[in-house]
Amino acid sequence: MNKLYFPDFDLYSTLLGGQSFSWDLEGDEFRGFTSSRYIKLKKDGDFLLWQTYPVTDDYNYLKKYLRLDVNYEDILNQFPKDEHIEKAKEKFKGLRLLSQDFPDTVLGYLASSNKSVKAIRSSVRKMRERYGEVIEVDGEQVKLLPKLEVISEDTIDNLRTTGVGFRARYIYEASGKYKEGFLNNVHELSYSNAKSRLIELSGVGDKVADCILLYSLKHDSVLPLDVWGKRILTNYYGLSQKMKYNEMQKWVGEYFNGVGGWAGQMLFEYIRGFK
Repeated sequence: MNKLYFPDFDLYSTLLGGQSFSWDLEGDEFRGFTSSRYIKLKKDGDFLLWQTYPVTDDYNYLKKYLRLDVNYEDILNQFPKDEHIEKAKEKFKGLRLLSQDFPDTVLGYLASSNKSVKAIRSSVRKMRERYGEVIEVDGEQVKLLPKLEVISEDTIDNLRTTGVGFRARYIYEASGKYKEGFLNNVHELSYSNAKSRLIELSGVGDKVADCILLYSLKHDSVLPLDVWGKRILTNYYGLSQKMKYNEMQKWVGEYFNGVGGWAGQMLFEYIRGFK
C-alpha cells in the first residue's frame, strides 16, 4: 500500500459517521466503494496507508475524495470559541469532511429520507449488489456503487427490491434526469443556484440538497438542518424553533465563520453520541 504522513486524520469518525454510507471496517482496514473506485485505507501511527482500484495508485482521486489539500488547522482556527464546539472538537479531533463524487452523493441522500444511518447503509449495499460494476481487488471480486445512469435503465419495480421503499421513485427519476444532463453543471453554480437546481428533483428538500452540496461540492458554510442539526442550534445556541430553515442557515454561515459544515459535523457526531 502507498504511504502518506497525515497525523490528524480520524478515519473512523470521518468514514463511518453520518456523511458517507459506503465504508466498512474490516479488522484495522477501512474499505470503501464509489461508482468508479474501490479504496482501502488504514492508519499506521501518523501515516495513512492507501490503495485504489481498479486504477491503482490514484493519488489524485484520493486527494480529492479525502480533501487532503485542506489546511486542517486553519479550518479549526476558524471555529468560534464556545463550550459546545470545544467539547466536540476535543472528542472528534481529526474528523474531516469528504468530497464524494456528486452522483454518488445524490444517490445516497435520495435514499436517506426518514431513515437511520444504519438503514441507509443497508439500502446502499442492496443497490450495490443489484447494479454495481464488478471489479477485481487483490484477487477478490467486489462490486462498486451503482452509476445513476445504470439505475435509469432498469425498472422502478426492480429498484424497490433494494429496500428503498417510497424513495425508489425519487432515485429512479433523478437517475433519468442525470442521464439526460440535467445536473451537468451544478458544480459550477453558486450555492443558491445549485440548491435551486437540486430542489427541482423529486424528494430533494432543503436538508437533502444541503447534504449533497456540503459532502460532494465543498459548500463548507452549510450545516444540513435535519432533526439533529436543528437540535444543535436550538438546544446549544438558543435559536428559536420557529426560525425558518433559511434564517437558521444564514445564522450558521455568520456564526461559524464560513466553516459551519466542518463544525456542524463534529457537533452532529457529538450530540448523537457516535462512538
